[in-house]
Amino acid sequence: MLVTERFHEAKAIILSFAATLRHGLIPNLHGEGVHARYNCRDAVWWWFQAIQDYCSFVPQGHEIFKEELLRIFHTDDSEPYGAGFKTQPLAEVMQEALQRHADGIYFRERNAGKAIDEHMREEGFTVEAGIDWNTGFVFGGNSYNCGTWMDKMGSSDKAGNKGKPATPSICLNYSLVKQGWLGSGVGRLVCIYVKWLSDLSKKNKYPFEGVAVKKPEWSHSQLVTFSIWSNLIERNFEKYFFVDGTYTSTDVDPHPELINKHNIYKDLVGSSTAWTDYQLRPNFPIAIVVAPHLFTTEKAVVALEMVETHLVGLLGLKTLDSSDWNYNGDYLNNDDSDNYKTARGFNYHNGPEWLWPLGYFMRASLVIAERLESQTPGTIEKTVMNIEHKLANHHLALLSTDWKSLPELTNTNGQKCMDSCPAQAWSISCILDVLYDIKALHNRKTF
Repeated sequence: MLVTERFHEAKAIILSFAATLRHGLIPNLHGEGVHARYNCRDAVWWWFQAIQDYCSFVPQGHEIFKEELLRIFHTDDSEPYGAGFKTQPLAEVMQEALQRHADGIYFRERNAGKAIDEHMREEGFTVEAGIDWNTGFVFGGNSYNCGTWMDKMGSSDKAGNKGKPATPSICLNYSLVKQGWLGSGVGRLVCIYVKWLSDLSKKNKYPFEGVAVKKPEWSHSQLVTFSIWSNLIERNFEKYFFVDGTYTSTDVDPHPELINKHNIYKDLVGSSTAWTDYQLRPNFPIAIVVAPHLFTTEKAVVALEMVETHLVGLLGLKTLDSSDWNYNGDYLNNDDSDNYKTARGFNYHNGPEWLWPLGYFMRASLVIAERLESQTPGTIEKTVMNIEHKLANHHLALLSTDWKSLPELTNTNGQKCMDSCPAQAWSISCILDVLYDIKALHNRKTF
């Protein structure tokens, strides 16, 4: 909507989703507007990303904070548009989402059971999220629910994967004190928002300074400003999420013998299955794009090289490193085998090549190339040429289908996947973002 300057529609979408907020979360699906499921924890951060992008693209975009909207659920337990309904400015809804995370989110899904999910185990209907105030990171989840876009839930009794999430994007375990940190690209989005809101608050464009936090050792709640929160994440991010080239045991990496790839950024910290902390997946380039200040240039360079070497496919990025035990690049949703790793499409996010993350990888490459240009002239031009070479495949794909669009994902090496959506909005949109960024570089006369 934004790169095509459809600003009115963009604002309407942002406000419509704001109206659905409940438990401090944006729903994973709407259920005809009244049966929404609040079982994902990345949607609310993508919503914040949309608001920030809107403010960046639209003249006086921050005026959207004052827009009034009608809340569908005026409390967590109310019926849709029930008694006591209220209107609120967008800024108050945004602040509610942040404060709820600061307070800690814990609830059982409404109508939990087979009526809303025939494959979920009972434990999976409990949703939990919060902020670890030692690091500023988002944490939460358990071993029986899915919480990010990598949300495939196993459904095969025969293969034994029913009720088990296929990927460890949300985990429960790192000591008995805190839960696994949601560290994937979408989880790390929180840093850029609190930094952005800190700047807006200082300019009196956002009416809140931070969130109220009550730690066990404090006698009462204290204000944690957005600036303090952002600095916490910045200080801890690479310490916890970058996997360096050593095998030295530390508090951060107590099991270095489980490391499969070095010089990568983790998707999460503190998985209930320790070795999955070290899987190479395509999410961290998202964070490079939206929160580049978190990344040391030298570490980002080597990590992106690992993605180029191990994940880049013909049209998309592998969702898992092909040397990983769980990898299988061919998605077949009606697989009725007894293969735990693939039955009923269990490998949806464990290998097949998704298109939209490739857009973020290309954009991340441009971010880092611009940093390097002053010391190595020609870096941007070389990077753009590499991107344009890749985009030639997307051009051919657009011309070769009656849909005149791009698919959701492909199988190994860009092979057609019959169970993939043939015309996917986010596949197209992320390529548009790449083209927009290249044009912006030209306009800044960076190269």
